[in-house]
Amino acid sequence: MKRTFTTLFFFACSHAPAPTSQDGATAFDAAFANEDGGARDAESATDAGADSSSTPLIRIHYPAATHTISLRGSGAPWNWQTGVTCIATAADTFSCDASKISARVEWKPLLDDKTWALGPNYHVSAGQSIDIYPHFSSTNGQVKQLIAPFHSSVLKNDRTVWAYLPASYDENPTAHYSVVYMHDGQNLFDPQAPWGGWHVNDSLDKMANVGLCSDGKQCNADSDCSAGECGAPPEVIVVAPENAGAQRLYEYTPTQDANDGQSGGGARYLQMLAQELKPAIDHMLRTQPERESTAIMGSSLGGLISIYGSLLDPDVFGRVGALSPSTWWDNRVVVGAVAASQGKLLPLRVYLDSGDASQSDGFVDTQTLDQTYLSIGFVEGSDLHYLVQPGGKHREDYWAARFPGAIAFLFGLR
Repeated sequence: MKRTFTTLFFFACSHAPAPTSQDGATAFDAAFANEDGGARDAESATDAGADSSSTPLIRIHYPAATHTISLRGSGAPWNWQTGVTCIATAADTFSCDASKISARVEWKPLLDDKTWALGPNYHVSAGQSIDIYPHFSSTNGQVKQLIAPFHSSVLKNDRTVWAYLPASYDENPTAHYSVVYMHDGQNLFDPQAPWGGWHVNDSLDKMANVGLCSDGKQCNADSDCSAGECGAPPEVIVVAPENAGAQRLYEYTPTQDANDGQSGGGARYLQMLAQELKPAIDHMLRTQPERESTAIMGSSLGGLISIYGSLLDPDVFGRVGALSPSTWWDNRVVVGAVAASQGKLLPLRVYLDSGDASQSDGFVDTQTLDQTYLSIGFVEGSDLHYLVQPGGKHREDYWAARFPGAIAFLFGLR
């Protein structure tokens, strides 16, 4: 079964054509279908009703010892005209009573009751206690050459590791973030990169500051949407080791193909990521180290090795994004590996896609991979999302266009 979808994120930094629609669904719809995404991110909610002794609270974490934090909202006891001052319970925590909320409402914090938090409005339901980590002034994240060189004892080579830190990273040091490990780091951020790059930083900056309706329309509040809520995925850190040049094929392939003896080092590459690089990153940066908050993502051979990473190290990588994966590799060995994974620790969410413009993007093979995930119990729109981009080619600008939708599905809405 071929599933196509009507829109990509409107702000993707690419001129790739948008998909046409068969069923009216969007890549963003899947994120709305299960908002929490299973991850602990920059906003978390608990059901205070499970503990009758606790008062539902909105806790706003922000270093504002010399400031006040207030909130305004769309429903009683709040309104959009007058701020309610939250109580400082610590130097970086401000609490507001949410016990009088009787229905789901949208709301937003303000610094000194003047400066609105960036991004779309938040939401809270009756009985919930929520923790958020907002930012009020920083609109752009940072791309850093994080480690140069990074030496791998497993692979016995060196490479540069790049990182994207979200806009809120420096402004709000109380926040910790999910991490996406992406391959081919030299092609992700630099607009002068070969074939135009992915523009990952531009896409993530826009996702942190602009909300989207389920139909892809830009929004800040629910009233901007014709239906449903205005939402945005949580901010994430991206860690991006460069590929090893001539050794790329060796490192990104899980098996040695009979036609190419310089392949099959994928297990060692994944060992480097899981046992050498990730511990270093968790020590250097404010990460959420659990598998629920750790994704592995790539395209082409990078998509292939991402799928294997989720199978080989399932306790490390809980979410996997494979854009135009090289599913054809070694007689579609990845399809058999996924089929054989039934009963083992499986990814929490899998995002797959491809274009159908040419055989080079592997549409037929990846469609078979999608069907294999379904056969072992994955459910489309819940823990699996498969997107086909009509006219999509095996090229960076198409992956850049689909990248925001992949992030939205993998991590849900904040």
